[in-house]
Amino acid sequence: MLLCPSCGRKNPPDSVFCNGCATMLVEFQTQTENVESHLSGVSSDFVGRQSEVGELVSALDDASSGQGRLVMLVGEPGIGKSRTSEEFAVYAQQQASEVLWGRCYEQQGML
Repeated sequence: MLLCPSCGRKNPPDSVFCNGCATMLVEFQTQTENVESHLSGVSSDFVGRQSEVGELVSALDDASSGQGRLVMLVGEPGIGKSRTSEEFAVYAQQQASEVLWGRCYEQQGML
């Protein structure tokens, strides 16, 4: 069992985020067969996004109990939207959730 340093909750040994408060439990690099990396091999600690990950964990819990949710990560380029998504995808896969990816690209003018 992994003990959360933030809330003290016991978590399964393969957990990355605490199931109670979404604090990261272990340091790791995202490398899975199902997740295409858009980070060009960048490996660094994932810090400062506990609040956002907590919201994603809550949304996943709701979806798992039959309450559908739509979550959108928006913001300026470079603030960590892709990294947050990729790190959370690892957690979701550990919870036996299927992870699908989509992307939108900005275009000038109307179609």
